[in-house]
Formats: sequence, C-alpha cells, structure tokens
Amino acid sequence: MQRRIAGEDAVVEGRDIGSVVLPYADIKIFLDAKLEVRAKRRYEYLRSKGLNVSLEEIKKEILDRDIRDKGRSSAPLIKPKDAFYIDTTHLTLDEVVNRILKIVRSLVV
Repeated sequence: MQRRIAGEDAVVEGRDIGSVVLPYADIKIFLDAKLEVRAKRRYEYLRSKGLNVSLEEIKKEILDRDIRDKGRSSAPLIKPKDAFYIDTTHLTLDEVVNRILKIVRSLVV
C-alpha cells in the first residue's frame, strides 16, 4: 500500500522506506544523529507541546526502539548502500534541508 501511495513522484520518510518499501527509489537519504541529540530534540519538542517528560526516559525509549528496529528479522533498520548519509548531530533544520536540496539538485537533470 505504501508503494502505491508513493506513486512515482513523492517524498516519503520512514525507517524502512529506502531499504524495504521503496528500495529502487531514485534518491535515498539516510538521516542520523547521536542518541543524546535525538533525545534532546524530542524532549524539547514534547515540552513545547506542554508535556511533562523526562529527558532520560526519552533517551531510553529511543535507544530501546533503535535496538528493536535494528535487530528485527523483518525489515531491520539499516542504511541502504546507495543512500546518501547525513549526520544531523551538529546541523540546524535549515542546514539539513539545504544539504538534501544540494543532493537532489545534483542528481536531477
């Protein structure tokens, strides 16, 4: 169903999109960041929504999910060999977007 929804011209995100759902996508980008940064970003987002959350609890939840997703037998979380890797640890959102646009523009004729 995800393949059908994506059609031919779509931007799709997810943990197994480039490796399982759309393995023949023209452009694949694998975003990553250090655990501590991902947890802090999630913490700040949830706090901005008025939720009372613990940074340590969020960090544990993210780590547990990573372990589960990387270790599952069906569609494990992996970086596809042909995906562009962007470590967002020290990047702003605008910097990430600009890097993605640079990749796309370099490949689209």
